[in-house]
Amino acid sequence: MPACTIVGWEIWDSAGTPVRLWWGPLDANKTLAAGDEYKITASNLALSIA
Repeated sequence: MPACTIVGWEIWDSAGTPVRLWWGPLDANKTLAAGDEYKITASNLALSIA
């Protein structure tokens, strides 16, 4: 992965044609160097239907 700044997240399904199901901004932008890995654990991601 090249160096980048992550500003949001997305969750896609993988059945047939991919569909974006959920998305949103991060609380704070995260800058990564080339080759870095960024993970969000399930317990740190809250999803709701409004």
